[in-house]
Amino acid sequence: MTDVLPQVKQALDTLYGTSDATLKSSANRFLLEFQRSKDAWQLLFPVLGDSNADFQLQVFMAQTLRSKIQYDFGQLPENAIESLRNSVLQLLITFTEPKYKIIVRQASIALVYLTMQDFTWKNSIPQIIEILSNSNSFNNLFEFLKILPEEMIDVGKTPLTSEEFDLQTQNLLINNVERVLVILNRVSQNKASNSGEINVSILNCIKSWLFEVPVSDIMQKYPNLWPIVVLGFKDDETFETSVDCLITIVTEIDIFNSDNFMPFVQLVYDFLISLAPFVQENWDDSIIIERLTELFSIAGESWHTLIVKNPTSFSQLVEIILTLSSYPSDLDIVKYTFKFWNELRSMLILPPYADARIMFKPIYLKLADVLIQHLKYPLTSDSTDLSILFEGNKESEDKFKDSRYEIGDVLKDCCSVSGAYDTLNVPFQKLQSLINGTSSSNQIKWQEIESLLFSIRSMAKEVGDNENKMMPQIMEYLVQLPENPKTRYAATLVLGRYTKWTSKHSQYLEIELNYITSGFQVENSNYSANDKRDIIIAASHALKYFCIDCAELLSNYVPALHNVYVNVINEVDIQSIYDISEGLAYVLRNIIIKDENGPEISNILQLFWSVTLEKLKLIFDTNCSNEGEFHELSTQIADTVEVLTIYVDILKPKNINLPTNGTANIVMEAVLPLIFQLIKKFGKASRVSERCLKFIRRCMQTFKNYLLPSLNNIAELLLWGYKEFEFGCYLWVSGTFISEYSDEEYGEQILSSVWNFGFEQIKSFLQIFSKSCQDGTVTELSILVEDFFSMMKDVLMFQPFQLLECDDIIPSLYEVAIKSIDTYQEDATLESIFGFMIDFFMWGNESPPVSFVADVPIELKRKIHSIVESKGSEMISKLLFLNIYKFSHDICHDSLELVVEVIKLSVYLNNKHVSLIWLGSFLNTLPDNFVSESEKSKLLRTVESAISSGNYRKIRAGISDFVSWYKRKMVSRNYE
Repeated sequence: MTDVLPQVKQALDTLYGTSDATLKSSANRFLLEFQRSKDAWQLLFPVLGDSNADFQLQVFMAQTLRSKIQYDFGQLPENAIESLRNSVLQLLITFTEPKYKIIVRQASIALVYLTMQDFTWKNSIPQIIEILSNSNSFNNLFEFLKILPEEMIDVGKTPLTSEEFDLQTQNLLINNVERVLVILNRVSQNKASNSGEINVSILNCIKSWLFEVPVSDIMQKYPNLWPIVVLGFKDDETFETSVDCLITIVTEIDIFNSDNFMPFVQLVYDFLISLAPFVQENWDDSIIIERLTELFSIAGESWHTLIVKNPTSFSQLVEIILTLSSYPSDLDIVKYTFKFWNELRSMLILPPYADARIMFKPIYLKLADVLIQHLKYPLTSDSTDLSILFEGNKESEDKFKDSRYEIGDVLKDCCSVSGAYDTLNVPFQKLQSLINGTSSSNQIKWQEIESLLFSIRSMAKEVGDNENKMMPQIMEYLVQLPENPKTRYAATLVLGRYTKWTSKHSQYLEIELNYITSGFQVENSNYSANDKRDIIIAASHALKYFCIDCAELLSNYVPALHNVYVNVINEVDIQSIYDISEGLAYVLRNIIIKDENGPEISNILQLFWSVTLEKLKLIFDTNCSNEGEFHELSTQIADTVEVLTIYVDILKPKNINLPTNGTANIVMEAVLPLIFQLIKKFGKASRVSERCLKFIRRCMQTFKNYLLPSLNNIAELLLWGYKEFEFGCYLWVSGTFISEYSDEEYGEQILSSVWNFGFEQIKSFLQIFSKSCQDGTVTELSILVEDFFSMMKDVLMFQPFQLLECDDIIPSLYEVAIKSIDTYQEDATLESIFGFMIDFFMWGNESPPVSFVADVPIELKRKIHSIVESKGSEMISKLLFLNIYKFSHDICHDSLELVVEVIKLSVYLNNKHVSLIWLGSFLNTLPDNFVSESEKSKLLRTVESAISSGNYRKIRAGISDFVSWYKRKMVSRNYE
């Protein structure tokens, strides 16, 4: 094997020394293959023990050692294990200099996995402690002890069963708690004379073991451990680690399930309060302030239930957190406090803590004031161009915007605790001061006003609809603010957020509506294009919610609303049109539901739909002279049809028992025929087909039986469109057609026609799929396959017996599914396939998977059973192989669900052992040098035991654990 060493060195030099991606990939592949080989064991310790060896090579060998022990321990014969123990321990004795830290870490991890898997090594931890202590390798000992509990958190990182893992947790951790704390306490006694490195190692070790030991052991039983945590704050070298350690102590004090926690809380609390001067002394050091803010915030979060029960005792802590919330230089630091304020609020609003709420109300009002300061855009310029304010740094700009929304959430907390009137009064007083205290509006920075408006908008959810003191004053100010694009944008969004309040205060309806709609007139202003766009978007958004929440009040404003609509529909962006249309639809619905077959329905729909329908007719009559024009017209059709879909979605019938519905009649008479024409002429554009079919789908879902007169036309269109264009959307909507019209209440004739329709679509798809397999284009059908199996779920749900009776279709469906699972990568496609297949096999069980079917005829079940019997081995092998090498985590879950269904059916067919044979066949396809016989046997024993007990969850868990382990070992494994 020594002849491989130069190749390893060369590969490492290539990996870290060249920029050629192909060479780097080749070198990486070689190193991974070397690392997984059995022969790698022979080179590890000769290289690691050679003081003249290249450091980079030694690091790689240390990483390989860790990987080999973690993943390939089963490759070693039993007589080599004791030598391995001694060799790893010798590394920790030898590599004591700081420069070898990375090697020590890898060796420590390796030793942890060795102790976990070596069941013959009794008393391993006491031996390791003794050996490394006697050799004065305390840093390395503490590194090992720190890593031990960290690596024993997840059984999935090991080949152990849950039972084995639990046993080793007891042996390695629980049984050695006292022994570890004794040595930590002993070495901590010399904290003043210890090197900073040793003290950091002790603190790291304490932090790691805090998850295994009672906090009382650290803070009381072993007298040197708490002092080393506290004193660490005074030393730059140990400060960070001491903070981490104290955070862990805070979170591990059990204040819910222990009666004697308070002395420990008090001890920590007293120390935290003693840090107040330290906070002020280091106010200009953002690194220290960030760590302290994290510490104090986590303490507040952990003790928030204690704070509300003892507000006086904990008030100093809350005051310090308030101070840290005001840190001016970095919002990332301030954000540490947000969770605390929210959790404290969640308790303060409860009736038992009313007194505490009164006490903390001033704190939350101060917090609101502080947060409003953080909301301000930079004041470095009067420009409304944010790129100027942020000096072209888009990342900083976006980060600040995101932070403002988080601040807004905390302002809601302030409002919840302190009440709407007092909290709204904080920004309102500032707004009054700005407006009334300035002789010229030009002297007011827009940033000042905008931040106040943003805060008012943020609190809306906590302001009651009946708030009558502060909101009227605010509304009067909003509509007369100094004109500025950012101010108008912010004020418009405020109005849009308080529409529920306006619905209870109709006297403000008209002035608010006028202010919102005047925002559409900014196209004629001298504002920048970006500012105009933002205001129009805000006005559209506000108008939408205005119409939704004030629909009843706006019934008398229909002409005015129509006037706005027709004037802006050709001027604003498409999303704004959608927003406006959605809002108006609610106003129309409020009128229509009062008489769903009334004579005015036609007039009012014609009033608002005519612009849209005329535009579509005009496009239909246009002759396209080139592809560019066709593309442009197709986009216009798709965007315009979406407006109609929005209306139909909202105009749902209120009384479904009426024999007819006026809106549905208009749709069938005036809209559907036009939609059909557009598909015939422009349907080859996928966006046209998709949007038009989305409209048809929404019509079926909204109007249901009222659409029966158009059912045949819709079916014919779907069949023709799929054959003509081969777009998946035709199958997607076919699924809706089947699900909506397969109810027995429609009668045998319609049920039969719906099945015939579905059958034709299935045949068409199978023909197209077969042709694509032959001409090599099947890889392009991912979305089509997704939509097909989505449709098949509806067929199986609503026409199960008819489907199962089709002997010529069932085998083809299976073959398409298996071929597709192999072919496609997209999660959505695979999810659709597995959803159908799982449902399909469930129909073969003793009981049907749906409650509305009493029983499944045995001859239909047998068709499913025959697939399991003939294809079970193929399915299990393929699915498990793809679980390891292809599927994402989410798809692994779905595919294992299918595996379990197949196993369950095999057991139902009175053959408990056939699935074990199938699993065994799959296991035999895996490389012998990577999966030991014991690992294979362990899985088979788990599944066999679970089958015997009928515990299918255990089968899923056992296979999932094996797949996860093998994937980690063979696919995700790396040497780093």
